[in-house]
Amino acid sequence: MGSPKLAFKIQQISTIMEYCDTFIREKHIDYIIKVGNEKDTLTAIATEHLRMSGAYWGLCALEILNAGDRMDKEGLVDWVKQCQNEDGGFGGNLNHDSNLVYTLSALQILAICDKMDVIDKDKVVSFILSLYQPDGSFITDKYGELDLRFNYCAVQSMALLGKLEELDREQIAKYICSCQNIDGGFGSIPGAESHSGMVFCAIGALSILHEIHRCNVDRLCHWLDYRQVDSGGLNGRPEKQCDLCYSWWSLSAMIILNHVPLDKQGLINFILKCQDPRGGLSDRPMDERDLYHTYFGIAGAIMLGYLDEQNIPSTHIHPAYALPMPVIERMGLTAELLYLCLFGDNAEFASVGRQRSML
Repeated sequence: MGSPKLAFKIQQISTIMEYCDTFIREKHIDYIIKVGNEKDTLTAIATEHLRMSGAYWGLCALEILNAGDRMDKEGLVDWVKQCQNEDGGFGGNLNHDSNLVYTLSALQILAICDKMDVIDKDKVVSFILSLYQPDGSFITDKYGELDLRFNYCAVQSMALLGKLEELDREQIAKYICSCQNIDGGFGSIPGAESHSGMVFCAIGALSILHEIHRCNVDRLCHWLDYRQVDSGGLNGRPEKQCDLCYSWWSLSAMIILNHVPLDKQGLINFILKCQDPRGGLSDRPMDERDLYHTYFGIAGAIMLGYLDEQNIPSTHIHPAYALPMPVIERMGLTAELLYLCLFGDNAEFASVGRQRSML
């Protein structure tokens, strides 16, 4: 007698093959809304501590799919306000300790909803500055965890608050560049292994600070040259499996640097194969879907120009801020991008003459 689990897997493979050349926008929207409404499921309970970031992933994914009006933004903003603590920072959920990651997610949500004025911004600034270290690094919270991610979170948060001038840009950029390795990539701290997530945090922060010139761009581009694997997907480190999330972490850094040495169609095919036929995307084909990979898979497909080419309703996303372009324009945010053209048929998918552009 056949295994029901095996039979389901075979059916799932067959269904995925039907979708491998189609982006199922409506199903992704339905999945995101469903996850956002879950309260008592095992997944919701297990991810309670990071609900602030989950809310940002879901909201931004809907926004770039032109479906932001499907979310209860008023209720979301009220919840975000309640997550601001006395120290000025935000926790991952109600009554959770503040840290920089969830503080950035909260500010990104408020920026998308055009509700930055509903919080005490001065207290947020004080919280962020309290985590700054003399060497130019940031810890994430009162417990002292140190990681390059927190430099990115602090820099973007201050940009969203309109307070970049209160940062020591030169010292922060110097610290970020001290995390660049001889192979060209960036680690979480000086001397740590190069990783695409840290590359994005480094280049994203330097882009917002307008300090990209301080790092070794050519050596980094060489490291990025080797991130695509045979499946078409991107990996985060040498000799590792591909993962859909690097369709954001690696690709956004490539776009900022105007260096996209990819088989574009191969990456698009990989993203499409990571779709769950019920909606949502997973880290690899036929793995379990989740909101994190759904958001970054959608963002990657948009940055590649695929949704534009297929006339699928969508909105461009900024590669440094990870926010919809209309939000960037409304807030007057700027970043240093070494690119010629980002989207559509005119996109440059090659290592050609980089030039500085300010957005």
